Amino acid sequence: MKAYIKPIGEKAWHSILTGYEPPMMNTKNGRVAKPEIQWTPKEECLANVDSKALYAIFYGVYLQEFKRTAKWTISKTT
Repeated sequence: MKAYIKPIGEKAWHSILTGYEPPMMNTKNGRVAKPEIQWTPKEECLANVDSKALYAIFYGVYLQEFKRTAKWTISKTT
């Protein structure tokens, strides 16, 4: 799988190794997910890289495995 994902970019492989955490912000109710409209370009880039890695994983597995992993939204969990 490494050989399949690394050509996408080193950040895609890094996203799988370390995991992706969506951007968070502090509010009076604690930490909540930051609305996508408020993401910085860097946060948007990291989310895009994780999506590319997830896409590569989905298309690099057999149908049976895809059915098991299709509900996941972060590449590290797959």
